[in-house]
Amino acid sequence: DAAADLARDDGGIDAIACFTRSGRTADLLASRRPGVPILAFTPREASARRLAVRHAVVPVITRDATDTDDFLDLVLRGIAEHGLIPAGGRVVVTGASRSDLPTPNLLIVATVSGWPRPAAGDRTSVRKCPRP
Repeated sequence: DAAADLARDDGGIDAIACFTRSGRTADLLASRRPGVPILAFTPREASARRLAVRHAVVPVITRDATDTDDFLDLVLRGIAEHGLIPAGGRVVVTGASRSDLPTPNLLIVATVSGWPRPAAGDRTSVRKCPRP
């Protein structure tokens, strides 16, 4: 709900991106009608097919993520590599930090050309995402 509300209330958000195995996160976001595209990254083809008919959802099939850093990397690299948001665009990224959580518990706002990712012991570093 927070991701959809942020996207709707902040005119500078270009899309919401999520990593979802079952498609539930993208379903929840779509039901809130955030007014921006929902980029749903999923490792499951069946989830992608089902999400393809949801309002404003753009499913992207990717490999499965191994942890939170990996899911952020998959989503942000995927956005840049597929040209889903232009360089400099802002995206709300959401998802669950662990697969056993029932709802998303992570939310960041990232710029397509770079995204916040803590380095070992440093909570303020920025790692650049490659340009398409």
